[in-house]
This record gives sequence, structure tokens and C-alpha cells, in this order.
Amino acid sequence: MFQVPAFWKSDLGTVERLAQMCGAREFGRSAGGRALFAFAFGERQVSAGSANYSSACGAHDKKAYLSQPSRTLLLIGGEHGQETEGIAALTALISLLHSGSDFVGGENPALLSAARQMRVVIVPVAAHKPGVLDKCRELAAEIGKYARVKLDDSDKQPGWKFAQWEMKGVPVRLEVGPRDIENGQCVLVRRDTREKQFVKFEELATAIPAAMEALAKDLYDRALQNRENRTYSATTMDEVKQLAKEHTGFIKTMWCGDLACEEAMKADAGLSSRCMPFAQEHLSDVCPVCGKPAQKMVVWGVAY
Repeated sequence: MFQVPAFWKSDLGTVERLAQMCGAREFGRSAGGRALFAFAFGERQVSAGSANYSSACGAHDKKAYLSQPSRTLLLIGGEHGQETEGIAALTALISLLHSGSDFVGGENPALLSAARQMRVVIVPVAAHKPGVLDKCRELAAEIGKYARVKLDDSDKQPGWKFAQWEMKGVPVRLEVGPRDIENGQCVLVRRDTREKQFVKFEELATAIPAAMEALAKDLYDRALQNRENRTYSATTMDEVKQLAKEHTGFIKTMWCGDLACEEAMKADAGLSSRCMPFAQEHLSDVCPVCGKPAQKMVVWGVAY
């Protein structure tokens, strides 16, 4: 039975104390709040006129390094687990936004409320004309009551601003010019479709949330449809190999649960297991690799 090393189960405080006992120096904190330590072993050497490990490798002459009477090797690496920590945080946030709770059922109303606030940028058109900037400031103050809003009153041209905020990812843009003000309306633009619609000023409190909801739904539906269009089913290894050769995406098969079959799938078809969906499908009765009875469906794909 594999025993998990004790230091893997230690709390962060214990890890930090052990690191400090080893003479480590803390030089920063990770995004997750973990201490980052620098460890030094041996005495500092003056490398002027001598080859260190990096220069020797760069010159394809490791003997220049190995021939040194005293050698120093500097290793710099990330703390194990930080990548997993970041992925876990991101997927938990996606789950929270999608379902209202994270993967363990935790709810965060404050975070959910902040994330659901819309991002809107207001771009004045012909800002030098009387009344345009004043109206934009008035709109920004009103929209700010229910959404995060930015008034771009910089000296850049409107076209430059449109492109800039699209690249920044702002989902909704409002264009306000003299003629719009005369008509009591503005132009609302969605970033994903660049579709434009004229909206009365008094209807913005309804139109902006509606545009954001539609944008989020359309993005999700397109992504889901793209995944479905690139997911295939197979019941034999010949089918798996043929699909992997002809298409990119995912392949669903049954699996017996044997690690040897998972390794054979990677060796023979170049695919590794991506996930075992909660919503299982019964594609066949046997594993396509070994022909033994199979109860679980697995999604396979190429790992990049």
C-alpha cells in the first residue's frame, strides 16, 4: 500500500517552518498565498573566468564545468502543486458562475454578485461637440449603480477605442454622439457578434443586462456545440484509430478499468484518458482494447 509522505500532508505553516530551519529565505508569495523560498547550498563562488553549468551547456562543453575543482549547481523550480491550485480555483469559479456553487457545494454570494456585474464601456463620438461628454458622464453615473462601467474620454479616435476595448474583452460598448443625444438614444454593441442596436436611454437598465445574458448564453451554446461536433463514439480499436487519424477532438469508448488498457490506448492510438463523465453512456458491453466486460465510459483525447 502506497504511503503518502508526511510532508505532503503538512499544513503550510509546518512547511514554512521546515524551510526556514534549512536556511531558506522567503522572497515572495504565490497568487495562492504560499511562501516562495530561495535555498542556497554551499559557499558562494566567483565565476569570473570560469565555466558555470549554464555556460558549459551553452558551449556544448560540459567538461569545462566538470573539470572545475569545486562545482556549484543552481536549481530553480516552482513549488509542487501551484499549477493544480490555480486550475482548481479556476474550475471552482466556473462552477460557481454556472450553477451558483463550487464543486463541494460551497456558495459565495458576494463573489457571485460581483462576477455577475456587467462590464460596459462608453465611447463618446464627436466628444468635442457641446453636451456629448456631459451626457456620457451622466450615463456612466446611472449605469454605475448596477454595472461596472468605464467612460473612455481619452483623446484617441472612436475607431481606435472600439478596437482597444474589444481586445480588452469588454462585452458591451455604448456609442454616444450628438445625433444619438438628439434622439434620446445610444448605440449598444455586443463584443461577440458586433451586432448594433439603438437603445433609448431610459431602457438601458433593461437592455444592458439582457445583452449580457444573451452574450453569455450564446458563447456557452457555441462552445458546447463545438465540443459536441468534435466528439465521436467508437466500440473497437480499429474505429478508435480511424477516428483519431481523421478527426481532432474527443473519442468516447467503454473501458474495463485496467491500467494496462489505458496505456495500450496511448501506445496504439496516441490517446490518453481525459475524463470519466458523471453522465455515463452505454456504448457497448466490452472494452475495445481487451474485449473484457466494461461498465464505464471514458472520453479519450490527444494531450498537448
